[in-house]
Amino acid sequence: MTAYKQVFTALIGLSAMAAFSGTTVAADAKKGKEVFERICAECHGPMGEGDKGPPLVPLLHQPDGMIAIARAGKGEMPPWPRATVSDDEIRSVAAYLKSLGDGS
Repeated sequence: MTAYKQVFTALIGLSAMAAFSGTTVAADAKKGKEVFERICAECHGPMGEGDKGPPLVPLLHQPDGMIAIARAGKGEMPPWPRATVSDDEIRSVAAYLKSLGDGS
């Protein structure tokens, strides 16, 4: 494959990802809010500001890091099994928390 064709193929892939991710992020944030309210808000506050648990806004973890913490537990937070919250739902919570901004 020529260098031109490689660059062109990469740009097409990136533009498709960007088009897809715009709608996905909004949908994920909406779903994430529902999951957050159901599972996280009791300890982390209704807007992730912290209450019984530490603040989650601004979001300092990548989604995979949040999944690892949720599965293992941390501090007073118990581990959350996949039967209660899926990895995709945790990723959606990350999108929701990211949508809340930097907390200021």
